[in-house]
Amino acid sequence: MIETLPDLSGFPPLPEFEAQWAPVYLEPIVQSGERLTIAVVARSGSEVTGCLTISEKALKCLYGESAHGMRQMMSLALERSIEYARGGFAGQFSAGMHGVQIGRIREGLGENMHHILQQACSLTASLSSIHADVLQDEPEEDAKAIEHTLARLRDDIQGRVLGILPSLRDRFNLPLNTHGVEGARGHVFFAGNKMAANIARMKPSQQISRHVDGAKSRLWDLHFIKSKMADAPQSKCTLFIWTPSSLDRFDRALINDYEQHLDDLQRQSKVDGIEPRVFYNPEEAAAAIIDYERAA
Repeated sequence: MIETLPDLSGFPPLPEFEAQWAPVYLEPIVQSGERLTIAVVARSGSEVTGCLTISEKALKCLYGESAHGMRQMMSLALERSIEYARGGFAGQFSAGMHGVQIGRIREGLGENMHHILQQACSLTASLSSIHADVLQDEPEEDAKAIEHTLARLRDDIQGRVLGILPSLRDRFNLPLNTHGVEGARGHVFFAGNKMAANIARMKPSQQISRHVDGAKSRLWDLHFIKSKMADAPQSKCTLFIWTPSSLDRFDRALINDYEQHLDDLQRQSKVDGIEPRVFYNPEEAAAAIIDYERAA
């Protein structure tokens, strides 16, 4: 008996975009066995991106007044996970914080990277369906939130430098003698034997001016060291500018505005004789400080 094969000519073709992806887990209580999927990351060739899977509204429902701190910690874990994915998911993952792990690496098919991330959220994060519309937009940060994130960056960089060069302990977070100078904030993140450095943070945002104002303030402090403090031993001044390693999750108009501001800031730094240096994680900034101070 010959059976007639079904006609599959009308069946839509499978998507051709391929990517590897993995969930990022958090144990809110370490070693409790309970875990949440806080993010997903994906890699296709040189394209690497990721997104958080729990919205701001869902976080507030879960953690109340502690939601903001949890959001900042999850964002940092996402950045570390993206860097791990950028290395091909190779080696042992370390987020630099307790209770954060990368899940099993999986293969995905989709229309594009955004589609892959949507699938990953749907398959591994039950909380991603709560207030799902919010997941497409990055929540805006107020001045307090921006400074909180910068403080974590500074603490992380400082800890990494002191782990290698403990003799520099008294060279961090120093006030500047700017008496009589109008508008002077008077503070520098690091003033070593030969190098002075400040940390700024910029990302695409509706409130990009907050980031720019903060960066210019830190640039001014370095300009004060270079131009007004004739007895300063530091021959090199660097403005480290943290930016997200991937911009895929941001709106194109915000990216264009951000790139223009970043270019302007870098150009102004060079005019002032200050080196602008973009970095994507604390390890990069710490390594640059260590290398220069060792060579001093």
